[in-house]
Amino acid sequence: MHPPPQFVPFPKRPAQKPPPPVSERCIALSVTITLILLLAIGIPLGIILPHKYVLKLPLTIIVPLYIYPEPGAWDLLVLKSKEQEFLVIINPYNGPGAFPKPNPPFLENFQKLDVFPNVRKIGYINADRGNRPNTTVLSEIETYSGWSGTEGLAVHGIFFDQTPVEDSLENRAYLELVFTAVRNTTGILPPQMIVTNPGTLPNANLTLPSSHGADLTILYEGPFWDAPKHEKMKGKLKEMPGGRENYGYLVHSAPAEMSRPRLMMRGRMWGI
Repeated sequence: MHPPPQFVPFPKRPAQKPPPPVSERCIALSVTITLILLLAIGIPLGIILPHKYVLKLPLTIIVPLYIYPEPGAWDLLVLKSKEQEFLVIINPYNGPGAFPKPNPPFLENFQKLDVFPNVRKIGYINADRGNRPNTTVLSEIETYSGWSGTEGLAVHGIFFDQTPVEDSLENRAYLELVFTAVRNTTGILPPQMIVTNPGTLPNANLTLPSSHGADLTILYEGPFWDAPKHEKMKGKLKEMPGGRENYGYLVHSAPAEMSRPRLMMRGRMWGI
């Protein structure tokens, strides 16, 4: 068996001048903790623009919540936008951990998130490009399923990180096996959402829509300034199955000094 890979923090940018106060930042959601926001490709403007520029679109923001829950650290995550839908990736131990439930700090904060009707939680699992033994992955799915026995702890889906990119019978079988496990596990609550993160455009055969397929595939993971441009990604997606709502970017390290007009322009460039 391969040991699960260790979580590696995102690289830091070179030192910059101190950013302006949060109230002046060019981000629509004013949260006081450092977060990585997934920008849905089809409708990204609801995330990166001030509210007065944002159209009322059916947008769900996915937040990889990988930080340790210090007292009060997560409180503003949803309080600032009670009408906004959030899909929160919870990752206490680079996965669910070896025990039936997370330790009290994580447990209590996960339960706090469950109070909000606009929040759904999904559990993190690292697939290691399909190299991680499927028995280990299935075991972690079962652990997340068991969380439903504790009030306020149940998850509504799984985020599979580092999924395969190249097409092969082995990779297809691997994904179908773990996706089917999620769909057939009663402890994972509806909608039993499946998000995959190959971090790049995978072979189309790995994204074919079916009852066991992924709901959302992450096409890019990296810093804001390196995100693929609109026309480049639009051309690549012409032969891919599904619609705009089935693909997204995982973007981090947005430059604090970027002006609002430039953010607006970049948001339009990401739209497909």
